Amino acid sequence: MPTKEQLKSLKEELTKSFSELLLNEKLPLDILDANNGELIVPANVKISRGFIRKMVQKYRSIEVDPSPVRSKLFQTIIEAENKHGISYGEESAIEIS
Repeated sequence: MPTKEQLKSLKEELTKSFSELLLNEKLPLDILDANNGELIVPANVKISRGFIRKMVQKYRSIEVDPSPVRSKLFQTIIEAENKHGISYGEESAIEIS
């Protein structure tokens, strides 16, 4: 289980990375919370800092239809977790496809 410090630095890095990738962009697909189906970012809406914050808070449960966006988001998450020494064991199996 990650420490508070690890999670804080991971979330800071994800905020920066997601912002560089997505801030002020419009995606043609929804980003959902896989745990409850909640809409995190609706399709075709400019992604604001508020949406980035929601994505970072729910980064472990982001659900996106298979696409280049999904691949890039999940690769970013995996790289950040590895960089900060965070592992969820078998639960870390985020599918990049």
